Amino acid sequence: MKQLAANNQSLVVKSSEIRRQSLILGREMTQNTRVSVVTSRNIHNINRLTQMSVGKQLGHESSGVRKPSGGDESFEVIKGPILTELGLHYAWHAVLLVLSHLAGLSQFSYYSLTSYVFLAFAALQLGRLVSKADPISVIPLYLSFAPYILFQTFAGDGHMIFCGLWYASIMGMILQISRSKLEYHVGGMSLCFIALYIVTTFVIYPCMSYAPSWAFVLGASTVPSNTLPCTSGSGSSCQCGYGYLPNSDGTSCTWAISFNAPREQEITFIISILLICMSAFMLQQHVREYAFNLLDRQYAVMNLSDQNANLQQQLKQMRNDDNLDLDSPITKVIKVIREIQIKGDLEADVMESLDYVILLLSSNQLFMPNLNVTKEAMDTDVNKWLNAMVNNQETARPKMGSTANLLDQQPHLLAPVGLDQMKPMSFGTSEANVIEVLENIDTWEFDIFELARVTGGRPLYHLGMALFELYNFQSAFNVDESVMRAFLQKIESSYRPNSYHNSTHAADVMHSMHYFLTVLGLNELVTSEDAFAGIIAGAMHDVDHPGFNNAFMIATSSPTAIRYNDTAVLEHYHASTGFEIMLNEPGCNVLGGLPPERYKSLRASIISMILATDMTGHFEYIAKFKNKMNGAGLEISDPKDRQLCMDIAIKCGDINNAAKSQSLCTQWAMNIMEEFFKQGDAERKRGLPISMFMDRQTTVISKCQVGFIDYIVLPLYEVWDQYMNDDSKFPALENLRANRDYWKR
Repeated sequence: MKQLAANNQSLVVKSSEIRRQSLILGREMTQNTRVSVVTSRNIHNINRLTQMSVGKQLGHESSGVRKPSGGDESFEVIKGPILTELGLHYAWHAVLLVLSHLAGLSQFSYYSLTSYVFLAFAALQLGRLVSKADPISVIPLYLSFAPYILFQTFAGDGHMIFCGLWYASIMGMILQISRSKLEYHVGGMSLCFIALYIVTTFVIYPCMSYAPSWAFVLGASTVPSNTLPCTSGSGSSCQCGYGYLPNSDGTSCTWAISFNAPREQEITFIISILLICMSAFMLQQHVREYAFNLLDRQYAVMNLSDQNANLQQQLKQMRNDDNLDLDSPITKVIKVIREIQIKGDLEADVMESLDYVILLLSSNQLFMPNLNVTKEAMDTDVNKWLNAMVNNQETARPKMGSTANLLDQQPHLLAPVGLDQMKPMSFGTSEANVIEVLENIDTWEFDIFELARVTGGRPLYHLGMALFELYNFQSAFNVDESVMRAFLQKIESSYRPNSYHNSTHAADVMHSMHYFLTVLGLNELVTSEDAFAGIIAGAMHDVDHPGFNNAFMIATSSPTAIRYNDTAVLEHYHASTGFEIMLNEPGCNVLGGLPPERYKSLRASIISMILATDMTGHFEYIAKFKNKMNGAGLEISDPKDRQLCMDIAIKCGDINNAAKSQSLCTQWAMNIMEEFFKQGDAERKRGLPISMFMDRQTTVISKCQVGFIDYIVLPLYEVWDQYMNDDSKFPALENLRANRDYWKR
């Protein structure tokens, strides 16, 4: 997918024409939506009628190719080696003539056989020329009747047997051609054969048996009769002229050419030929119907195969025994259009218009999924928690005077923690241990807790400096090493000692950004500014987090919630605090060496990534990224698409704990649950309804973690894995499923 994104070309749209086509297409799609409810049985019937209309012919005369409905495979028209068979046919019947002459059934001179051979050769060569232009032509078989006349003439008294063999051979060959209206050619060949047989038997034979007819043909001056006296001698020494033979008593000469053709036998033979013709016609009909049955069977197999593939895809997308559909409607529309493009045989202009429609849909405002589902689709507690987190639903406010404002009791809630409250930084004897831990920085299972331990609670500073040197930010962005040290120290000291939202979590997110950039290859798709902004955003994204969520801040009317109008309260605060440290603390401005335009671009990118960690927009980000993936694709040259990619990356880093190994996952889970319980304790103390999964007395931790994985982490990592995991070595999805099984036990 990265390669696809890197090589994706910009879509060029002809403004006026394409827009006109897209409007027309939109109207057609609206109409076609009603038509699409045709049942599968009706579709099959339509395809069957299409097959029958194309031809009850098993082929096309022009192309010789026929496409069955429901599939993309083509079938060549069936045709046997007709020309080869014709050559063997002529040769074999020449042999039959010789055998007939030897058996005394035929009366001809061998030199006259050359006329048959010449005519057969000429017919065969003409047939080759015709077949070159039309491979399924039946003309070569019609040409075979030219040598047939000589063949029957030479066959003599055995002509019925030999002509029957000739006819059967020709019928066998014509049935091997998948020609349109083949039944007409079967009848036409039979009628031609019968007509020539009758002419030869009842016209040519009598003429050849009557000597005066030969004299007329040869232009003789005298007209002889069939019986003449001997020219010399008598008895056994009777001498006869050319074409005459002495009779049995030796007293006269008789015309040598005679044929035995009883009318009753000839009529019986002709009737037999008609019966064979009917059988060939019925055989051709059977072959055609059998071929259609094969096509129908193949269509059914392909249809079942498609249904099976669709079922397998649906099973693959099902999340165990849950039936919740998290795809937004616009994502489904894009997928349907893509399927139409893949499966439909559409014209080029229609395909181009559909591409333009997808491009428009990919850039539109996306819709949130419906989380108001039935109890069967999602656990009720999980549903309440998701709605509260995504929608920032306020807990019920206490009665007036029942409790003091939160900030009255905790005036330091959002005040930065001073540097003097942190332990002094000292490598001491632990420096070797720090280097040893940092050697595993390129692994997904990098133990951030171990780094926090060996650095004395300063993982953000040490990891940040390691990445600063690794990415050579000093020369690329004119950042002095002392400035980076001061910035990281101040940012880390501003994190509160919460059980979850602390500097260790920030360092963990920074590491995830590094892993995505270096190991998964995100740095090949984004700019160095994007990478630098991603590392800085990871460090700043939860700075001075109070340990309470946005809903709590809104419910208690905290000054921060009022300042940011109840919208992404903490995310706005983290971004603002980070830049206040950067700009107001001496020697901390890591962006101070950049020109104004570059500074403005980096600041906007950092703010966008920090705001992306607000869970109210979680599903919207997923839907937008899916639409880009399924639609026109990410255009990496577009800064907006690159920013979307970086926003998804930091979101994955922010909730990566469930995608780590079981030991890391469980440790993070205990930390976040403890922070949840502290908020629940504060809500109970102030008379507020306790938020879902934040009551330490009733919460089932495993249920919370399973819901978190199923509906928050897994949908995000599935789309991220699809885009980034080219070599299938990213273990996040495998870890998620293993951790889900662990929590379900």
